[in-house]
Amino acid sequence: MRSNRGIMSGGAFAWLFQRISGAVLAMLLIVHLLLIHYISAKGAAVDYKYVAERLSFPLIRFLELIFLSLLVYHGFNGVWMIIQDYVHHNLWRILIFSVILIFGLALFLIGANTLIGFQPVV
Repeated sequence: MRSNRGIMSGGAFAWLFQRISGAVLAMLLIVHLLLIHYISAKGAAVDYKYVAERLSFPLIRFLELIFLSLLVYHGFNGVWMIIQDYVHHNLWRILIFSVILIFGLALFLIGANTLIGFQPVV
């Protein structure tokens, strides 16, 4: 049986960061949609040339990296919260957490490698 240590149990921080990341993601998504798809594109199609031009600015890459980080954290933390509600055996929890962690890190590394190492071919 798990002892309830209140805010020091770690669950409160995960819950709080889930709410904060959700709010920040909602704002970043609106900014992303407005800047990338409506204001900057000016009705033109978003193609490779347009994306390469946008990713040539370090600030855009940085903001997209923050967006990616929050998306991966928010998504996999949400899945982990659901798993904690329904899986009660510790061995299964450890196994599932390990799979979630590996998959989340892999997705983040693939996305970060794409953003950071992007070299436009013109």
